[in-house]
Amino acid sequence: MNHFYPAEYGFLFEEESDFVPGIGEMITLLAPGEEFLKQREALGLTQQQVADKAGILIRQYQRLESGERSLDSTSFRIGLNVCHALQIDPRFYCEARTKEEGQRVREQRLLKAKAEAEAEAEDSNAAPEEEPHNETPSRQFKYVTYRETEDGDPGEIIGVEFGTGINAVFDQISQSIRDDLSVNPDYDGCDIGIYDYEQLQDHHYSVQAVVDRPYAPRNDLYDYLVVESEQE
Repeated sequence: MNHFYPAEYGFLFEEESDFVPGIGEMITLLAPGEEFLKQREALGLTQQQVADKAGILIRQYQRLESGERSLDSTSFRIGLNVCHALQIDPRFYCEARTKEEGQRVREQRLLKAKAEAEAEAEDSNAAPEEEPHNETPSRQFKYVTYRETEDGDPGEIIGVEFGTGINAVFDQISQSIRDDLSVNPDYDGCDIGIYDYEQLQDHHYSVQAVVDRPYAPRNDLYDYLVVESEQE
């Protein structure tokens, strides 16, 4: 049986383990992104070399290796390219996602859907307020979108939105990013895709955009930072 990835694709480092009294030898779990670091060092590559092989910016790879961003939050193409550059069989992540993260993500989505359905039902059954002027207004947030530099630092501000949450303004943020990229004459007529946001830390979100250039050797990727602050 032929496989797309050759047999030599796999982790080149040895797994570490610890002896736990009463249980026995237990494999030490790697921190997020640590397998990239160990594999890269085993191959004798620098971060820049891996990024070049994968066709991405070094900052994009550094986020994966540091655990700041997970592989499943990137595009399918980037994920495959990074695995190819590091000689990792991508099926490892498919299996891990199915057994561990997949179940957790499904449970979170079910709980979220249930909570939203209950909230919607409660709103529809609620009696009208006699004194609407006494209602507590919804909390409003300000969302400032920055185009990141190659070093991953916040650069130029390309949009400011106001809303009750990141989901409420994400369409506007996405449009601001498309408008920012569409001014480039090289992108005239190109499709600009926006991936779903990823929460980096409290009140900070990362959004990645991809420009599909039909006649270019590869698509262009851009990272944007969205900072949330509460309005008084």
